[in-house]
Amino acid sequence: AAADERTRQGTTWDEASGSREPAAVSAVGRKRKENYRANETVEYHSNGDRSCGGNPQLEADRARVRRLTSDALYDIGDELEVEAKKGTEWETKLSASAAAFVPRVRPVAAKPMPLAEGLRLAKESWKKSRCGRTEEMHTGGRRVITFLDICCGIGGFTLAATMMNGVDGNVWKGEGGVDFCRSLKEYWEQNFSHPFECADVTDSEVQNRLVRKYRSIVLGLLSGPCQPYCKSGNKRKGDARVDVMRAGVAIYLRIRPMCFVLENVDSFEKCKWEPVWEQELRPKIEEAGYHVAMVRSNAKHGLVPMNRLRLWVVCTLYPRTGKLERRLAQMAAMGEVKLSEWYSELKYVRHRPCRGGPAVFDARRKAHPCFLTHCMEDVNLDKYKLRKGDPVHPREATLLSLRRKKQMCGLPPEFALPPKGKRCRLPECCGGKSYPKDLLGVGLGNVVIAPQALVSLRNLELPPDVGTAVHQETGGHS
Repeated sequence: AAADERTRQGTTWDEASGSREPAAVSAVGRKRKENYRANETVEYHSNGDRSCGGNPQLEADRARVRRLTSDALYDIGDELEVEAKKGTEWETKLSASAAAFVPRVRPVAAKPMPLAEGLRLAKESWKKSRCGRTEEMHTGGRRVITFLDICCGIGGFTLAATMMNGVDGNVWKGEGGVDFCRSLKEYWEQNFSHPFECADVTDSEVQNRLVRKYRSIVLGLLSGPCQPYCKSGNKRKGDARVDVMRAGVAIYLRIRPMCFVLENVDSFEKCKWEPVWEQELRPKIEEAGYHVAMVRSNAKHGLVPMNRLRLWVVCTLYPRTGKLERRLAQMAAMGEVKLSEWYSELKYVRHRPCRGGPAVFDARRKAHPCFLTHCMEDVNLDKYKLRKGDPVHPREATLLSLRRKKQMCGLPPEFALPPKGKRCRLPECCGGKSYPKDLLGVGLGNVVIAPQALVSLRNLELPPDVGTAVHQETGGHS
C-alpha cells in the first residue's frame, strides 16, 4: 500500500538513505530533522513556557515521546516491507497458525484474508506438519533445535515452538512436555508427536530423572503457576505452587540449555507477598552464568483481541543485542486490537468477571479481558445485578463460543481440547482437590497464547551454530 501511494504521488524512493521522503528532498528533510532533534531540549529550555505555559522540561519530554512514537511506527513499516520482500517460508507457517491471526501478520497481503480462507489454511497446515513429525525433518535446514516444555498444560508454549520449524532453515523438535495433570495426556498425544510426562517436578527423584533424560536440549520453556503472584488472587505468602517455579528453574540450571524462557504474570517480578524472583531465582540464574532479560508484552498489541499482559524472562548463555525488546516496542505502537475487528457483528459481550468487576464490555471499544480458569462458565443471569462499568445487562450481551475462544488463543481449528464439563478426578494428580475445576476452562485460562509466545521465540537471537547439524541429503541429524 505504501508503494502504491508513492507511485500515485509521483515520488521516488531513496534506497541509499532509506528515507521516506522523495529523493529530491530527502537530504534536506533529513538535515532539518537531525537539527530539530539535536536542539529540541535546548529550544524548549531557552524559550521557557513556549507552548501552553507548561514546564520546559516537561514539554521537552513530551516532544521526545512524540518523536520516539513516530520512529517506532516508521520501523514497523520498514520491517514489514523487508519481510514482504523476503517471502520466506516462516510467513506462510505463521499465517496458517490460527484463523483470525492471519489478517494481523500477513505483510504481503493487499487486504485482510477472509476468515474462511484462514480456517482452510490452518487446517491444511495442521494436517501437514503435526508438531515434530519425523517425516517433515528432511524439509528442515541447517540445525535441529530441541526443546522441553515444563508445566506445559494443553501445549500453547509448545505450539509456538513448533511453529518456529523452518524459520532460518532450522528444525524445531520437541523432546517432551511435563505437567502434573495426567488427564491432559490423551489430548496432548492428539496434538503433538513427542511424549507427555505426568510428573511432580518438586520431587527430587523426578528432577534427577528429567535432568538425565533431557540433558542435551537447546531450549527450555517454563510457564509456572501464576496464581500465587496475581494481584486479584489471595495474596498469601507460602503458596505451595511457588515450589513448582523453583523446581523448574532448578532443573534447567542443572541441564544448562543454551537458553530458557520463563512466562508468567506481570506482577511476578516485583511481587511483594511472594518475592521469590528477586530474592531467590534471579541471583541463582545470574550466578550460574546466564544473562537475564525481562520484557513484557500484551497480546492485544497487534496480535489477538485479548488483554493478556505477560512477563517473559529470557535467560541465555550468550549475549543478545536487544532484538526482542525493539520488536515488542514496535508492537506496542500498533495499538489495541479490538474484539469487533475480528468479529464485526459483535457489540456487547459478556463473560464471567474476576471478583467484583463488570461482566459486560463493548467489543467496539476494547479487547476481551484475559481468559481465566472459569472462562467457560457463564454469568448467573437471574441473580446478576448491574455493576459499575456494565454498559447493559448481561442478558443483552453475547457470550463467545468455544470456536472463537480457540481462535483468540492462537489454536488451530483441529487442536484437540477436553470436552466441556470434564474434570480430572485421578487420585495421582488432581483427585485430592476438594472441587476439581473444568479441564477446558483451566486449559484455556492457563494457556500460553501461541502468537504472543512466538514473538519472543522468534527474537531469541540463538547463535547460528547452536543445536545439531542436519544432513540435507538424508534428512537425518548427527
